Amino acid sequence: MQRIGIIGVGGFATSVLKAIRLVESEGIARLDAAVIRNPAKHPETLKQLQTEGRRILASPQDLFDWGQGKLDIISIPTGIPSHSRLAVQALEAGFNVVMEKPIAPTVQEVDAILAAEKRTGRFCAIGYQHIHTPALQMLREEVSGGNMGHILKAKTYALWPRGSSYYTRNTWVGDLWADGNWVLDGPITNANAHHLNNMLYLVDAEANRQARIAKLQGELYRANDIQTYDTGAIRLAMSTGAVIHFYLTHAVGREVNPVTDIVAEKATARWTHDGAKAVIRYENGVVRSVEGEGNNSHAEVFRVAIAVLEGRRSELIFSARDGRNHVLAVDLMFESCGEVVEIPASARKVVSLPNGERRVEVPGMEELVEQAYAEEKLLSEVGAPWGKATPWVSAEGYDSFPRSDQLRAFLAPYLPKP
Repeated sequence: MQRIGIIGVGGFATSVLKAIRLVESEGIARLDAAVIRNPAKHPETLKQLQTEGRRILASPQDLFDWGQGKLDIISIPTGIPSHSRLAVQALEAGFNVVMEKPIAPTVQEVDAILAAEKRTGRFCAIGYQHIHTPALQMLREEVSGGNMGHILKAKTYALWPRGSSYYTRNTWVGDLWADGNWVLDGPITNANAHHLNNMLYLVDAEANRQARIAKLQGELYRANDIQTYDTGAIRLAMSTGAVIHFYLTHAVGREVNPVTDIVAEKATARWTHDGAKAVIRYENGVVRSVEGEGNNSHAEVFRVAIAVLEGRRSELIFSARDGRNHVLAVDLMFESCGEVVEIPASARKVVSLPNGERRVEVPGMEELVEQAYAEEKLLSEVGAPWGKATPWVSAEGYDSFPRSDQLRAFLAPYLPKP
């Protein structure tokens, strides 16, 4: 039985705790310790964990020290700014890691995690839960097995309205820099990271995990009063020849959950967030579909990690190395745009919601995103009046964010003063 310690119990960590309890009920793991840095904020969880005999610690370092010889896996469901630091510390302390997405905001942080894995012989699994669902695994198998043929293109869009409470739920949401680290928060970085990652994961399947981003164009916009972007449109050219388009916005009133369309040589496929469903239509008329999240996709991340530790699997479904392309895409979209373009006040409105919240919306945004998706164009290319055309940027040799002088100048006001 594998022994788990978790850093944090609030926010998204509540979902991770439920997943750990599920694998615990299956008899394959046990939650032995938890870091609760602010006990007064989580009195009920604290009491429950203490009643169950779990060790409560005040800091990650306390967990690493106490866990020597007692823990096998450290779960890190913390905020984006702390991901790479905690992952490297946990690996260096001798633990395997299961960390929530995104891995980190910058490629240099991902590379630091990969280097720590190599030095220690431990692994860092990433909790992209959609990857661990039956639908995505079926798509992956059909691509890697050659049944769909070469992927020519893939695209995803979503309209995810977010009100004022979304941007006040923690200390780093909507920020470019926080708590001494890059954040680069936004829908492509964080809220919808899964959906870009899904496409990269499938394109990678036909390349035996060797697919790379060749170049990228990115358009980033903000309607909300935040540092970072709330609307993005990007175009990626992959080393395999596939082209990926991705469109997300929070500055709308109508909700459309993510939809992904894939065109391959021998088939087309559609994946929908609703129902976690995948449908493949082959050129010979055969249709194959799979839906449902299985037995808790969050728990599946831990099941796979445990199976690797116990020698029942040879490799993780999704590792830090697998996720580097997503982080590289985030960094390159900032390089391409060179800034976050502010949508003029005249092109947006503030809506009062029944729950007392306020939401910033851009009239016509839904239609622009859906047109761009249908035509496989960026927002500036379909006539967004506030759109800004951007250049392709190469991924060749890109190993540190930020790179361009224009981007550095844009970011400078948000960084701590020397």
